[in-house]
This record gives sequence, structure tokens and C-alpha cells, in this order.
Amino acid sequence: MRELLTPRELAAILGVKPATIYGWVKARMIPHITISRGRRKSTVRFRESEIESWLRQRSQKKRQGTY
Repeated sequence: MRELLTPRELAAILGVKPATIYGWVKARMIPHITISRGRRKSTVRFRESEIESWLRQRSQKKRQGTY
């Protein structure tokens, strides 16, 4: 993986739709970087290392029975 991922790339890796990724961003559920804010929408990217850490944390919570 590259260091910065687009929402589409991350969606493909996680096996979800890009709309799901944007929903998580809007709800502030996933670590992301806002690169610019255009008239209509923001450009967001995801650091590979932060996503890997986020996934590990979610996996641990799931095993413990908490979300």
C-alpha cells in the first residue's frame, strides 16, 4: 500500500463501498486527513499506518465484546 490512500482505494482494500468510507469520515469514525475544501466537498486521504492501527483497535474491541 502507499502512504496516503484515496477513499476509493481504501474502500477496495476494506471491501466496502466508497459511500461507506465517506459516511465514516462524516461521522468521524475513521482517522483521515482533509487536504482541501472545495466548493462542494472536501478532499480526504488516509494514512496507511493510521488505518492499520485503527483496524487493530477495532479488532481488539470486537474480541473483547465492546464496540
